[in-house]
Amino acid sequence: MTDDARPKWKHKISEADVRWLASGVIKITHHWEMTGADTSRNWIELHKEKEKRSFDSSFLNDNDYFQFKPNWRELVVPTYYGERAIQDLAAIDAWEKKNQHDRAELERLKRKFGEIA
Repeated sequence: MTDDARPKWKHKISEADVRWLASGVIKITHHWEMTGADTSRNWIELHKEKEKRSFDSSFLNDNDYFQFKPNWRELVVPTYYGERAIQDLAAIDAWEKKNQHDRAELERLKRKFGEIA
């Protein structure tokens, strides 16, 4: 990788999920519903101040990046891998800020000439 290339995202969890989970979950709710005569589904919702996201009920148990570990500030905290993902996200943000002008120029040219395969 050259110095001018965008850092690669090498994690199983998406950049958007890391960004959202790292900013503090303040409430977790569990939901369950019958979907048929003998079937059901259950899920959890992680809440922040004004938004929430739904995940499979096993998300916090099977997730290598964030775990349920309440403290005085939040309910979900990053694991070692979560911390690494947050560091990689910070590197990507720094790269995008540094190359903001070039990226805007690329988007302008894409609009002007269209996507070239």
